Amino acid sequence: MAGSITDHFSINKEAFAATGAVDTILDVDSLYFLDPKSLKTTQVPEFVSSYSKLETNFENILKLLKKSDGRDIFWNEAWKLLPRGELKGLNLGYSIGSTDGSGFGPKHKRITLQTAKQIVDARIEDPTFFELLGVFQKGIGSDRISDLISLIIAEDIIKYSERVFRVVGINQKRLFRGEIRDLPSNPFKPEPVLVLPQDLLRDLPVARDWSEVDIVCAHNEALRKEVNNIIGGTWKRAASKDKDILKRTLLTHPDLLKDLMHVYRTKGAKAYDFSRDPAGELSWYETTKRLVKDYPLALDKTPQNPEELIELVRIIALHFKQLVENNGQYELLYHDNTCRHHKPERAAQKLFFAIADAYCKANDIDLSPETHSGRGSVDFKLSRGYSMRVIVETKLSTSSALVHGYETQIEEYTKAEKIPLAQAFYLPILVTASPQERLKLVTQARSDMIAKNSLIPN
Repeated sequence: MAGSITDHFSINKEAFAATGAVDTILDVDSLYFLDPKSLKTTQVPEFVSSYSKLETNFENILKLLKKSDGRDIFWNEAWKLLPRGELKGLNLGYSIGSTDGSGFGPKHKRITLQTAKQIVDARIEDPTFFELLGVFQKGIGSDRISDLISLIIAEDIIKYSERVFRVVGINQKRLFRGEIRDLPSNPFKPEPVLVLPQDLLRDLPVARDWSEVDIVCAHNEALRKEVNNIIGGTWKRAASKDKDILKRTLLTHPDLLKDLMHVYRTKGAKAYDFSRDPAGELSWYETTKRLVKDYPLALDKTPQNPEELIELVRIIALHFKQLVENNGQYELLYHDNTCRHHKPERAAQKLFFAIADAYCKANDIDLSPETHSGRGSVDFKLSRGYSMRVIVETKLSTSSALVHGYETQIEEYTKAEKIPLAQAFYLPILVTASPQERLKLVTQARSDMIAKNSLIPN
């Protein structure tokens, strides 16, 4: 069942908040990124020299690549300096109900070094480029950069985490990265619990936070016109283009890359506002805890066969519908109380996960979010042993795959799980201005499938 650090370890919430650390959910990743710019200005003792470590690491890589032909000892040494994997225990990333990140793998190392080599060959040796790699390098986003940075400053993160847990009275030890550390263990994973200060995290990739900052380096009108035709006149528009196009343009016009780094350096760090939590990455947890307590769901018995499990899931889904539609919880699906701008599908999934998880635990049902079936990831699988399995797929009404999800996608998941369609639920979440119009598309698809004597999901 989802649980925060303070709840699981029975830590006083005020005492933990006073440390400045983020009280993350232990078995659910939160979509925050470790912002390298914040490392420049942080006053947290363990991180005051972290940015220098990053710069030194990246500078040494560029020096080696400058001497390298791409297949020699210099390349091999540069490869060694670029870490791989992820720092286990941070609970940051994209997964909804898991803390298994994908990390910075060998493929990402290779393309990063190849791009860095191209940059060096263009006579640019500014290590800042590594922080911006996610803007123009295909296959690398802010989460990968965050993974890379956390690996380079891993010791700083560990020491900070040790101090935080000592302050709040958690005195546990475990082996981690070859040493005995003062860290508690995650009850859901064979890894420690690590924490980060709030002022080092942000929720948006850098490219989405540049407003309409002009591209300023085009010194003559002809070049400015050429750049505008290719990638637009602002860095926000440029970053929204195909990354391959942007990368080719930057390498063809190195001054553009210098300008990009200049714009990035002159913008201040912008930490996430955890007090308001506008993205709803953590607030859903406390809200759903209260919901489950205030609106208990009376369930007669633990299911003993697939039919009883199907009925249990139906009751939970209808209860979820009741809480959202009639008990005010629809507000959790929107950025503000005007209900004009809805949050990503991830918010709806977290809301369902937290509500269903509490009722599943009470009935000895295992709820596994984001289950990989071999044909993609189904949102949820509920099971009690191998023979009793039900899957649930959620979809926002704004999704272009709304009907496809019902007609095709969910059937592929049931085939991969080797269960009949009757053991699948499709949960459209209506967030559009005219939701009934979108719902009609699904109900029409359902009617068409029944008319063809096709099996249909719930």
